[in-house]
Amino acid sequence: MSGKIALAAMAIVAIGIFALPSTISVFGGLHTWYDLGVRSGKYMPCIKCHADVYEEYAVMARTHAPHWKLKGYDPNKACYACHRARQIQYAEGGGFGATPGEQAHAASTIACLECHEFKNNDVHNKHRTYVQAAANYNLMESSNEACIACHTDIELYIEWTDGG
Repeated sequence: MSGKIALAAMAIVAIGIFALPSTISVFGGLHTWYDLGVRSGKYMPCIKCHADVYEEYAVMARTHAPHWKLKGYDPNKACYACHRARQIQYAEGGGFGATPGEQAHAASTIACLECHEFKNNDVHNKHRTYVQAAANYNLMESSNEACIACHTDIELYIEWTDGG
């Protein structure tokens, strides 16, 4: 009987050795208050809640994502390049209270054209018709599917039709 208890205790300790560091890294610092207001100039580290997204993006980014290097190798600044591009107050807090912002979360999707302005809007521009059609289609924000279809590794099925 004592052998079974010892074996069970060793199994629990072994599981704890592998699970505990991950648990601590996920929940570490959760009691820290972050002033998230745009005006504060301070940001909550994205990796605190999105470690899995960060790791996936970091692996992909080394070869396929020019935005990763946009703000150097600071992972938060790489995220903020798109996810806080607009001057929207998501939340503000400090001391004894918090003020909800206009959006629920900083991960609201923005249009690629927020930064990548569509400058050449003449009839002969190869992107013109495609971008205009995508803007009227509700698959993604604004005309993002027009950009994502060709400029990322995301698979997107596009059916080309002749307009004439």
